Amino acid sequence: MNDRELLELAAKAAGREVWTDIDGNLYTTMNDLIEQPWNPLTDDGDALRLAVALKLSVTQMPSEDGDGPCIFVSDEKSTDLAWEEIEEEIERQSAMRLAIVRAAAEIGRNMK
Repeated sequence: MNDRELLELAAKAAGREVWTDIDGNLYTTMNDLIEQPWNPLTDDGDALRLAVALKLSVTQMPSEDGDGPCIFVSDEKSTDLAWEEIEEEIERQSAMRLAIVRAAAEIGRNMK
């Protein structure tokens, strides 16, 4: 699944409508008034707002195989929806954003 599909499913899960501008950037409407760029894969604030809207829990812990730390994202029922291994410390934020978007996309995929 590509980034665009992940973002569209994540938006669906959060009840947001998204659209693309001529350059391929995603936008959404905030408070039904303000159009703004939306990309929780690259924006920490968008990722946090997505996690809050979906009541996701984000946990960091060592991986079971000892390779490196992992980020786990689960829903209100403590169902693990997504996880990402952090290979280098510099990737921690992007791994967290990706795990949140993947978890939201999983919710969106399961919506009818």
